[in-house]
Amino acid sequence: MAAANDLIELRLTSLDAFEAAAEERIPCREKPFQVGVKDGGRLVIQPGLSVHLGLTVLGDDLIPVRRDGLATLQQMTYTPSHFLGKARNIVQQDGRWVARAATRRRLDDSAVLVGSHLNYYHWLVGHFPRLLMARRYGLLEGCKILVNQDLPAFAEESLRWLGIDLGLLERLQPGEALQVEEAMVPAMLLADTVAHPLVAQLVREALPAAGAAHGRRIYLSRQDAANRRLRNEEALIAQLERHGFERHLPSAMTLREQVELCASAEAIVAVHGAALTNMLFAPAGTRIIEIFTPSLPAGFFLLLAHACGLPHQWVPAQVVDPRPDASPLYHLQWEVDLDVMAQALQSL
Repeated sequence: MAAANDLIELRLTSLDAFEAAAEERIPCREKPFQVGVKDGGRLVIQPGLSVHLGLTVLGDDLIPVRRDGLATLQQMTYTPSHFLGKARNIVQQDGRWVARAATRRRLDDSAVLVGSHLNYYHWLVGHFPRLLMARRYGLLEGCKILVNQDLPAFAEESLRWLGIDLGLLERLQPGEALQVEEAMVPAMLLADTVAHPLVAQLVREALPAAGAAHGRRIYLSRQDAANRRLRNEEALIAQLERHGFERHLPSAMTLREQVELCASAEAIVAVHGAALTNMLFAPAGTRIIEIFTPSLPAGFFLLLAHACGLPHQWVPAQVVDPRPDASPLYHLQWEVDLDVMAQALQSL
């Protein structure tokens, strides 16, 4: 790996080429998942596991880099096409991509690259399945688990649920370049935030619900969130209550509480956001009603619902405080169309 002072020169390549260069490429039984995209192309999500010696992991960006500088963004980050513009450690210099390392450290152990995220969706759909794939193929035994320094409480809870000793966590520091003696690298089972159907199977098997109650109708509120709050939520709640819905605030619940709640559901209504990830735990046939804005359609919860065997429907909302310089996802308030919601509820 070419390095000058605190810089690591990168040779960015595809996931396939990165895994082909590995000391060991573990054959995966699971098949690739393909989905069409709007430009007529295909998005391919390929389950992958590879073992690398002397691999360096960039602490902020969680990008693995081989000794010769070979690195890949594909299935290592959520949206590779946008990643380099917002990466913390990777910059362009003299026409080449380099990684800056504030500190360097060596880990003389075997470790599995998992990473972490403060967002509930990104942990359960992006990072946690990497750990589950490593476990499925017997790669966790005697290994450290590489995660970000700020592992959220729900992530730690999911690891304890699996019986994993949190003392095995190797927390990467901001700005750190960690060289690992032997690194197992599971590819993320997603691309551009679209998940492979295997994610639903792995997470459901890992975090099973007791399933005592059934047939509940659940509304997951985000009124304490920084964005996408519903200005007319009180009117929506009154409408939902007439159809037997209960209001819950996921941010105030533990992981297990959210799993058990949604495992008891026959219908879930929620604004587009991380709480919809809980459809992973809903019984087959549970109706998902996602409040979203037509100005920015996104289909990854629709595809996740299909992977879980759940019928999905969008109910439109309009942005209350439109700002031309920001995505509708980051606007403070939305207003749901109560007439369309009424039609959706009548069809339950």
